[in-house]
Amino acid sequence: MKNTFVYRYEKDEIKEGQLSGYRVYRRRWHARIGGTVNDAIVGDKNVYSTTEDMMKWVQGLNSGKIISKKTLDEMYTRGETKYKRKVPYGFGFRIKEDDNGKVVYHNGKWNGFSTSLMQYQKEDLVVITLEHSNYNSMKTLNQKIKKIVDQNFDSPL
Repeated sequence: MKNTFVYRYEKDEIKEGQLSGYRVYRRRWHARIGGTVNDAIVGDKNVYSTTEDMMKWVQGLNSGKIISKKTLDEMYTRGETKYKRKVPYGFGFRIKEDDNGKVVYHNGKWNGFSTSLMQYQKEDLVVITLEHSNYNSMKTLNQKIKKIVDQNFDSPL
């Protein structure tokens, strides 16, 4: 991973090719979103990456190079409250079961960036979407991408 980094607007220099976040303004114009004091918080925001680096991360996770298979299985398993209620969240990922089988995913949004990483476990398909605006429907966009893949490529199953 050579194009992934943490950025804090008050401390770090802009990297070559680094994008700014934008928000839709009056339904058609895009206004640049500047840095805020909350940009100093990193981990759940301000980690910049590319689709290629994110795919390397997923492959590293799933191959056992980063964590053990046992830990990965726990990470991709729905949590449970102390009252035994299942929650659709593992360790860092949301988990759902639908017609596509088990889907492990997480979406994010911060200061004019929207992101999504969806792993369709049954099909061994990963969809990564990065958007540098405040686009509000990553779920719909990912469903459209999944449909294009389904219609144009043979399923491995």
